[in-house]
Amino acid sequence: MNARFNLNPSLSRRSFAKVAGLMGLAAAGQTALGARRVTSGLSGRPEYRNHKPDIMSYRRLGKTNMMVSTLAAGGADNYGVGHQVEDDPAGFRDALERLLDSGVNLFDTAPASAYRTLDDYAFLCTSANRDKVFISSKVEEGTPAECRADVEQALTTLGTDYIDLVHIHGAFGITGSDYSEAMAVFDALDELRDEGKVRFLGMTSHSAAKLTGLLENYADRVDAIMGFYSPSVNWYWADEPLDTWCAVFELAKTKDVGVIAMKMLLSAMHTWDDRIGRLENDASAWDLIKPFIDEGATHAQACIRWAIANDNIDSAVVGMRTLAEAEEDLGGTDATHTRDIMRERPGQGARVQGIPDPFTRVTTLYLGDTPAGASGRIFIYSMSGECITRRDLHPGRRMVSWDGCDSRGARVGAGTYLVRLVSGGHVATGRVTVKR
Repeated sequence: MNARFNLNPSLSRRSFAKVAGLMGLAAAGQTALGARRVTSGLSGRPEYRNHKPDIMSYRRLGKTNMMVSTLAAGGADNYGVGHQVEDDPAGFRDALERLLDSGVNLFDTAPASAYRTLDDYAFLCTSANRDKVFISSKVEEGTPAECRADVEQALTTLGTDYIDLVHIHGAFGITGSDYSEAMAVFDALDELRDEGKVRFLGMTSHSAAKLTGLLENYADRVDAIMGFYSPSVNWYWADEPLDTWCAVFELAKTKDVGVIAMKMLLSAMHTWDDRIGRLENDASAWDLIKPFIDEGATHAQACIRWAIANDNIDSAVVGMRTLAEAEEDLGGTDATHTRDIMRERPGQGARVQGIPDPFTRVTTLYLGDTPAGASGRIFIYSMSGECITRRDLHPGRRMVSWDGCDSRGARVGAGTYLVRLVSGGHVATGRVTVKR
């Protein structure tokens, strides 16, 4: 089992205990809830994990002070009906490692059997990884005692002493303006927080009205929300206007409640081809994502970039089951950030940059100032000048992945390799390092 969390990474565990003790004395006479609120916001400093600002963007998740990656990994299958982790467990592990290498630090689990994330995400709670990540989970409909038991079970399955954020899933128990059942569950989860097993509490919902009522009346009880945010209303769960959701997220920000967006890739219950058709046939949705498509983004990347463009959203959670899906989604983390990465650096000439670099399994080659719409070819050379493989660059693309294999599919040895892009009369060069 892992050690208890340190709310301030720059503070030693001994200093943390001392400060927490002093704060407990200062809070004498307050309610237990009040004392907990002070402790959970210790020092008010941002908390960074797996911080790689050169390749990933981060935002503060409201009053939690957790600096979360703008792309989060979720449990639902977002790339086709019936695609489960057990279909390719090694591929799923590769995807998780790629996300870690790329600075992703928020991983969202769920108890539902369809998601199957608790067992598979236990890898993230090993001693080598737990301090790199924020783990969120959920409790589904049940009594307060049953919800508490669900969290205890999740702790055991994940192999961790604590969960950073626990959501009441689907805003269950809320009928009209009656939030008493949900608040009773929050009371049970607060007990777990007092015991150090849960850090922060949240609520997920496809209902803007339920989250609005929560924020208006119980903002002191909730640290973060996860809400629906999709460019298209052309599917069965999208029954409230987009403007309504924007208002929910804006309200959350005025209450200093963190915001995690979900469903920007529509429903995992539809095939990906079906969802692309819905996006392209929905004129309003197409107007929202087309500017990103025109920049060379795929449909998935465009939806993610569109979501993150909303400053009231701290992180976009997306299900990723394979390395290819993780690669694609990482290309959509932040349009502005991606352009900054690809921009030609003064005094250095046209360049190709690998991210991550050095890398173990796969890197993405970002291709400097490649002319928009141009096609080309990328050549990778050993330091002795031997061309070991090549990749085609399709029109409109400015990034391509390399898995560290030569043209025969054999993995190359550790070392530095030269990368050369040729596109018409345009040439860009760079270096990447493979580590084994």
